Amino acid sequence: MSINHLIIVVYDDLIVRYAHALRAYLDERGIGHTLVKMSDPAWPRHLQTGMEKGPAALISISYHAMAMIQLHGKPLLDFLQPHGVPVVFWNIDHPVMMRPFVPYQHPNLVTVHASRPDWAYWRAHINPAQVSTWTEGVGPSQDFPPPDFDRFDERSIHVLAPMNVAWQSRTPDEVRAVIDSLDGRLRRAAEAAIEAAAADPMTLIGDAVKAALDAEDVQLNEPRYNGLVRLVLYAVQHRRRREVLRQLAEVPAIVDGAIPDDMRALFRDGPARLLADNDIGKTLDRMKRAKIVLSLSYDSGFWHDRVTNALHAGVIPLVERNQVHTKYLRDGETALMFDYAARPISAVLADAAADPGRLGRIAAAGHAFIKSGGVDHRLDQVLEAINAARAVSLELTRVPQPMAAE
Repeated sequence: MSINHLIIVVYDDLIVRYAHALRAYLDERGIGHTLVKMSDPAWPRHLQTGMEKGPAALISISYHAMAMIQLHGKPLLDFLQPHGVPVVFWNIDHPVMMRPFVPYQHPNLVTVHASRPDWAYWRAHINPAQVSTWTEGVGPSQDFPPPDFDRFDERSIHVLAPMNVAWQSRTPDEVRAVIDSLDGRLRRAAEAAIEAAAADPMTLIGDAVKAALDAEDVQLNEPRYNGLVRLVLYAVQHRRRREVLRQLAEVPAIVDGAIPDDMRALFRDGPARLLADNDIGKTLDRMKRAKIVLSLSYDSGFWHDRVTNALHAGVIPLVERNQVHTKYLRDGETALMFDYAARPISAVLADAAADPGRLGRIAAAGHAFIKSGGVDHRLDQVLEAINAARAVSLELTRVPQPMAAE
């Protein structure tokens, strides 16, 4: 089935950047699309314009469209279903980070996940029957001018580190309180999973939880299992981020984000500097003046758009040695990789700086790698999933109803 037009719904200027690569991909293939930004007061008119073009699907980047939009008194998913228009939710978080008010099991919903392991988790533990697929991250968040590697050493930011410790608006104390409230074997399983995953970035969070539950001979239904994975995910992120923060305090870095009060003393007299205006637009702008940029993944298989952006901008990604990074990147050649306690950030940077021209060569090699198509973000699978959903929902005895004009 041909796809001539799509509607892409985002919430605001932050989320719209995640659609940049998809929109460019559609433009290259001559597929029209209407962008609807819900923070724009004119969004209902833009949505109506897209509807009138007979879209093959509506793509929602973030959950807001599914939870907040109603048409003719019906939720978005229900309204579009009789018209043969599936809603595609492009999920850029781990599958367990679901909002309870979003109907993820709706028959008119297609899910696209931002990594293959996330897609595998979704099919195994959340909705195996749903039409779903995956992409390798979301692609670059904007176009960058060609980097000038001859002036690489003149860049004013040595290490740019955009990060929050209170990941996903949950504090370490809140997560600790929940873990402490668990009883017996379940608490031991949670603690063991946290230790296993935090110590080894190559381990997927879900795999660590399953192994810990098996060791304690604990069986959970899917909702409780997903809840435990979410709890462990929070705890692992908090622990890793606090450790990264301690390591960044020892190097000439700009740390941009929400930092706990108890850790601010680490930066009082050291070479690192704290900012507090973490914003993707400002990060992308600062990236053009940086030599190295830190990118943390929420799980071992997730390719962060910050890594893609860094490579396109001619900046060296500083990343954890995990499954997806070791699949595509080469430590010391196209990126720099750290292993927390085993090989901290300070040691990685010291080794790289021992040769005065090495950082510039790594940045240039990483840029050449991404420009040569080194990472296929598999955006083609979004279109394949749309057509799969249209085929599944097609009733050969009924023509889809035309959409109302208002």
